[in-house]
Amino acid sequence: MSINPEYLPNIIASEDLFSRAASSLNGQPMFEMLAKAQKIEQGGTKLIHLELGDPDFEAPQNVIEAVYTAMRSGMTHYVNSKGLPLFRQTIQENLHKSFGLTLEYDQVIATPGANSGIYWVMRCLANEGDEILIPDPGFATFQAAANAAGVAARTYSLTQLNEFRPDFLQLSKLINHKTKLIILNSPSNPIGSALPAEDLKRIYDLAEKHGFYILSDDTYRRMTFDQAHSDSVTRYDNCASKTILLSGLSKEYSMSGFRLGYLAGPVELMQKVALYIETVASCVSPFVQMGGVEALSGDQSNRLNQLDILRQRRDMMVDGLNSIKGISCRKPAGGLYVFPCVKDTGFNGDQFTDLLLEKAGIVSVSGSAFGVAGKNHIRLSLNKDISLTETIINKIASVLRPVNSK
Repeated sequence: MSINPEYLPNIIASEDLFSRAASSLNGQPMFEMLAKAQKIEQGGTKLIHLELGDPDFEAPQNVIEAVYTAMRSGMTHYVNSKGLPLFRQTIQENLHKSFGLTLEYDQVIATPGANSGIYWVMRCLANEGDEILIPDPGFATFQAAANAAGVAARTYSLTQLNEFRPDFLQLSKLINHKTKLIILNSPSNPIGSALPAEDLKRIYDLAEKHGFYILSDDTYRRMTFDQAHSDSVTRYDNCASKTILLSGLSKEYSMSGFRLGYLAGPVELMQKVALYIETVASCVSPFVQMGGVEALSGDQSNRLNQLDILRQRRDMMVDGLNSIKGISCRKPAGGLYVFPCVKDTGFNGDQFTDLLLEKAGIVSVSGSAFGVAGKNHIRLSLNKDISLTETIINKIASVLRPVNSK
């Protein structure tokens, strides 16, 4: 008995199975390294994990108690997609107290993690064919979110020769009528460099002249080692017209698992972002937001103590790396990472990352994961106790000893 071909299911070519947006998804290389390392660990090998930007500190106890209290009091239902009024007011007040920003209440919304805010802003501002400018090296999500949003990402270089500051001649040449957004990240992930006020003002002036927006990723703004906080382009217009502030509580307060972030920007844009959140995620859990209220308005001693520990780790890690022949590492101004250059070892970042994993049991991330300009660097997180830092440095040095002895 023959079967009529009309009744056979259509066979879809694999390249046509998914949407263009889905096909462009590439995630974060840091989690790829984590998966690779975990597979090795299944065989019994112990590794030192320096690949994720996840603080090793526990979330503050007062924050945990605030979440428990909120859950016990019945805050386990849907809430406004823009966020709890109390959380938004707390952010508004905190940004004014900490940085002098004067914001309207409707300029502030809660997001399910700061990471998602990058995508929402791109999605609301840019159409296919539009362009955004992102740093290279820069946080991997900037490129990944652009791919998912269907917009073209053009990179401006941050090089060690220029102290990881933008080249304004290059930046000016990248701007055209398609430019909708430029992303700044200061202190930077992965570099740890902070942009000086004169650079921020020049970039803001470009935005006013050409009519594009600036997304200021201020995730690490309070995590600065030698001053109270870094500067931000948002101070020039209080996020009312051209600038948008992105931040969260994952790094500053060791609350990465809470997935709690926030945006501040022009009111109409924030309304559109909130509609996206409503459509995709409904809202941020109310009890988690109450944890955010306590983190921002409560006792800050835990955060400050942890920052002091990170400063000690930074100093010891940078000094140790610079003592190894072939490695040079600038001291980061803030953040959670060091970004040493390994070019003079004879290896690029990809090769050196593989070498550390295979020979030293250290899981790191190649600088190429953050852009072409990072190809001769690796990123190491400052997420291990200082007592382990000497071991890490000795392991790296031992891997290079046969190379340096030639």
